[in-house]
Amino acid sequence: MTKYKIVLDRANCIGAFSCVAVGGGEDIWQMDDDGKVNLKLAGATRTPELHEFITEDEALVKKVIATGEVCPVAVIKVINMDTGENLVK
Repeated sequence: MTKYKIVLDRANCIGAFSCVAVGGGEDIWQMDDDGKVNLKLAGATRTPELHEFITEDEALVKKVIATGEVCPVAVIKVINMDTGENLVK
């Protein structure tokens, strides 16, 4: 199975929260008191600037791609770990 890395460049998040509003986004992203979004998946690696999560779950990947596509500052990425391609366009 292909592995994917979900990446949130939290340092550059502007808090538009469009990612939360997309269908299923509330299961993935959480608004924080500082006006930015957090990746709320259990097992994610988090620093104040960057959140990352590795998964093989294709349904989750599709949801994250949909949320990333509405982000006005493109801080959400889904990287195919086999090819290095960012699947969020």
